[in-house]
Amino acid sequence: MAGSLASVWRRAVLLARFAASALLVSACSREGGALDAVAGVKVEEFHRAYNAGNYREIYRSSAPVFREMAPETTFVGFLAKARARLGPAVDAQFVESTQVTGTGGVRLTSRYRTRFEGATATELFVFVEVEGKPVLAGYTIDAPVSIQ
Repeated sequence: MAGSLASVWRRAVLLARFAASALLVSACSREGGALDAVAGVKVEEFHRAYNAGNYREIYRSSAPVFREMAPETTFVGFLAKARARLGPAVDAQFVESTQVTGTGGVRLTSRYRTRFEGATATELFVFVEVEGKPVLAGYTIDAPVSIQ
């Protein structure tokens, strides 16, 4: 019985945390505004470094939270595989963004539809504000070819 009560309590706490997070996001989400333009410049810088093969530069200029999630060799290897399968980035079109301001600061998530030489993919860039500037805190790519 005690185990059952503990399980119910854990679920209630998790549900409360989820509800609080959802409320925070819905209350604080909005279009990125001025940060969109700055993030757009950061995306251009990312693609220039990607096209030049400067993957370590991308990694080393990212936010600490990004570097804590993946070792440098893993991220560099991932981008090298992406470049080998997709080719260089040719054009990136902004799709949408969401800015969330919470107790941890500002987070801007920007989605781009990017045309590479070999395919078109959707890229998701997550930036956090560090000393008033957006810094890469997350990156994913959804491509029609496997990058694993």
